[in-house]
Amino acid sequence: MFTGLVQALAHLHSLAPRTAEAATLRLRLDAPLPGRSLEIGESIAVNGICLTLTAAPSPLDLSFDILRETLARTALAHKTPGALLNLERALRVGDPLGGHLVTGHVDGTARLLAATPAGPDIALRLRLAPDRAPDIRPYLLPKGSIALDGTSLTLAEVDNDTFAVHLIPHTRTQTALHALRPGDLLNVEADLLAKAAAGALRTSSAATGDAPPPPAITWQRLHDAGFC
Repeated sequence: MFTGLVQALAHLHSLAPRTAEAATLRLRLDAPLPGRSLEIGESIAVNGICLTLTAAPSPLDLSFDILRETLARTALAHKTPGALLNLERALRVGDPLGGHLVTGHVDGTARLLAATPAGPDIALRLRLAPDRAPDIRPYLLPKGSIALDGTSLTLAEVDNDTFAVHLIPHTRTQTALHALRPGDLLNVEADLLAKAAAGALRTSSAATGDAPPPPAITWQRLHDAGFC
């Protein structure tokens, strides 16, 4: 489990098949990570993707094995050597939860449409990838949480498959989001609590037999269900 608060930035060193026949690829990063000593087998979120550290010959040379399915469902395949990536180590019991609960299980991708100044902030407008949009859209709520490339952000606007978030100056300087350009793909993980609320509502509806499906999730419905 993660919080969406980026702890370090890494440069992509390489992403290549381990062998010609292998179903997995080896991801190598040039990545200084703060805090406790690295442990082989620990979970690290790389641009919001929960990966297992498989080798670390030095603190600046980290390796992860990646399934091709992960490449198919995330934006990682679109990164080239030298690309800047967000890193976060997994939570330990007692660690502060400063962002929101992030699992590192990417729901899909979104394409950056525009990045425009909004006072001291930068407003990012994005569109969900069509193949996963129907699965993600129900969990996007104005003022709700979202993780973009592993960064915990608040949804400022939601309009069908497009949405907007604002980056404060601190977020721009501390994450790889400042390096994005229109057209780039980002990893998207919808809010875990929104998913839990939707699951509870579906279960409640199913218990009524042939009742019609529940209406769209709103803050009022979440409040009435005891989630906020």
